[in-house]
Amino acid sequence: MTPTIRQSTIIAALLLVTAPPAAAEPEEPGAASQPAPPRVIQVRDGEIYVNVPAEAARGQLLEVYRDETVVDPATGDRLTGRLRICRLRLLRGGDRFSVARAPQGAVVKVGDVVTLTAPVAPPAPAIPARGAATLVRRPAPPPLVHRRAEDLQRERLLDANLGATNRLVAGGGYVSYGGKDHFSLFEGEYTHYFFHSVVHSIRFGGGGLVGETYFDRYDPSSDGTDRSLEPVRFYYGLAGVDFTLTEWLGVEMEAIFGVTVDGVGGGALSAFRVGKRDGVNVRVGGWLRSYVGHEGFLALEIPVGPRFRLTPSVVIDNMPRGEDMGFRALLKGELRIGRYLGLTAEVGGAARDANTGGFVGTGGLSVHM
Repeated sequence: MTPTIRQSTIIAALLLVTAPPAAAEPEEPGAASQPAPPRVIQVRDGEIYVNVPAEAARGQLLEVYRDETVVDPATGDRLTGRLRICRLRLLRGGDRFSVARAPQGAVVKVGDVVTLTAPVAPPAPAIPARGAATLVRRPAPPPLVHRRAEDLQRERLLDANLGATNRLVAGGGYVSYGGKDHFSLFEGEYTHYFFHSVVHSIRFGGGGLVGETYFDRYDPSSDGTDRSLEPVRFYYGLAGVDFTLTEWLGVEMEAIFGVTVDGVGGGALSAFRVGKRDGVNVRVGGWLRSYVGHEGFLALEIPVGPRFRLTPSVVIDNMPRGEDMGFRALLKGELRIGRYLGLTAEVGGAARDANTGGFVGTGGLSVHM
């Protein structure tokens, strides 16, 4: 098998940083054990914790390396070595650890090796004699490292998500169009993020819709319709996938299947995202569902700092029974609490005409891992 250019590059990098292990010398009786090598012991909220006292790290260059093992496709040999990840910037620390920050886009993991080296001061310039020619030698520029745009985008999104690739969310809400015309929603969902150039994430979950609404039924006694308040129930499971077509364009698709008071029902969602995923973007799409009705929406996602997003939106639907049309104006806020928790809340109003109106309120809790 002919190795690819990417495999050859990785193997070459490993061979450059791999050194044969030194022969172990016998330990003298009573000699103290060697201290643990500097490593990354924790990554939290974008800060890197290293098991090196801050006093020892001050004034040193902190380089992060990762032990890697690859198989040479040409020979089948396993090559082990260390790949350089990035250089850290020291922030603060204590007697037993230092706190540093990595460059934007660099992914540092717990267990990575950290080396400390003293910076090399540039040599003092020689003072030429009067009338002598001066030859200025400039240092060679650092080698250029070419990285794919897809890799940089994935690392940026992973960093914006605080390193989490899985999410569990549970929540519910209440929608009232005024009077007894209302319904409640509850849903639980698991999402796995790939941050890939094509498939961004997949999700699975389930939920339910329970409420009451006015429904017109044929009345044979009067040869007309009888408008009465009837219960609505729909319990379903869902599966969805989020695609990234370009950095500025994405497609979201979802399917649901479940049971209603009249039998089996289902539906599908299709939505488009225009704009960067971690920046300001517009989402437009709609639901087509049997029994409970259809829904179209337009939303504007606005990041307000690294941990908070606001999303105003408008919805037109005929829920919860596929009869009378309704309108909703909503405002949603999403707050990330630390690395592992998130809160979502949405408020707004709903109406079927200018004479009646109601309230919309939803909330949810998410766990990120």
